[in-house]
Amino acid sequence: MDLTIARLARMVQLTPRTLRYYESIGLMPEPYRSAGNYRVYCEEDVIRLVRIKRLVGLGLSLDQVAQLLDGAEPETSEDILAELNARLEAEANQIRERQQAISRITNVRASLDTEPEFAVRLARQTGADVSTGEIEFARMIVDTVAALGTPEDRARMEWLFEHADGLSQVPQFVRLNALDKDLIDLPEDATQRDIQELVDAYVEAYAEADPLYPPGIARMWSPSVDEVLESLLENRFHDAQVEVRHRVRSIRAGNDQPACD
Repeated sequence: MDLTIARLARMVQLTPRTLRYYESIGLMPEPYRSAGNYRVYCEEDVIRLVRIKRLVGLGLSLDQVAQLLDGAEPETSEDILAELNARLEAEANQIRERQQAISRITNVRASLDTEPEFAVRLARQTGADVSTGEIEFARMIVDTVAALGTPEDRARMEWLFEHADGLSQVPQFVRLNALDKDLIDLPEDATQRDIQELVDAYVEAYAEADPLYPPGIARMWSPSVDEVLESLLENRFHDAQVEVRHRVRSIRAGNDQPACD
């Protein structure tokens, strides 16, 4: 069996350039040369190249392929294959997690499309101005949680969806929604006293509402999600409103103390 480089490449679905590279790094042996100095390949070359292609396709590096084909110690071969198997298992787990994330996003978006009133309530829970962009902002929350959220964030999101209708009737959450409206109505030239009174009211309302979350459900978004959402909300609010939110978040996070009378 005498094969040119072009025919061998076509047979194994590789390029002549790849074959030359394999030869340059010693993965393929230097082929016999014809009288015209053309490469000529034999049956052994075909078999070795097929094995190379198969092992590379499994995810092995070229160095690992060379070790396996050139008589590595049994222990070394087992280690190489065990490492590959562990990496493939990790990749499979990542794929499964991505599929689950896609399913969650699909289900969440379906809920938003069919229940726009929930998006309004979800926006209110973050303090957004519910008069504009409610649905889009609620979707942004979903996307942010999906992209950056912790498992606790996702559990919080799912719990909010599941209990949206019931929460809208709970006095503690009704009070928070009323305070959100007060925040929206807060004038740009609000005094420090007005700002602090609203902060104190929020802190008191959250103190009453937080115990309603069941064990395992976070009261606040994680820092990574919270930072993104707050930066978006700041574009909707003036300085006095932003100051209220910052003070409330700081107190709830334990970085500050509410004002005393």
